[in-house]
Amino acid sequence: MIYTVKDGDNNLKNLRIWTLKGDKAYVIIYTAAIDDYDKFVPITEKLIQSFQID
Repeated sequence: MIYTVKDGDNNLKNLRIWTLKGDKAYVIIYTAAIDDYDKFVPITEKLIQSFQID
């Protein structure tokens, strides 16, 4: 899910990804200023792809 929020004077864009394994839920959250969000998406995508639950 991608959504925007306002935190004081800052406009932020958030990405949240949920996954389940067994009886546990895991959430990955990426937050950045709206103007910076796209700049860091490639790095964020690599980090998300490397996420493993053992």
